[in-house]
Amino acid sequence: RRFVPNLGPTEIGREADELSKVVSRIIAMPDIDRTKVALTGHSRGATLALMVAVRRRDLAAVVLTAPAPIPSRFLGDTLERVRSMPAG
Repeated sequence: RRFVPNLGPTEIGREADELSKVVSRIIAMPDIDRTKVALTGHSRGATLALMVAVRRRDLAAVVLTAPAPIPSRFLGDTLERVRSMPAG
């Protein structure tokens, strides 16, 4: 779908939910090695990838490049979840 600039908190959350559904569909494919699924994103996609990754336990990795400077009020509990993750 086409890019929409300047989304609000509700729309950002909806995009993260949509991305998580896509990840679930990919993981459910029979020829996918579920232990090697990674998520990557750039700019707003990187922020969305982080929002999805902190809520899932089935991703092997997440790669973020140049995450968009989205205000923390748009991210829900994402930052708290990142801070509570074990290091290393």
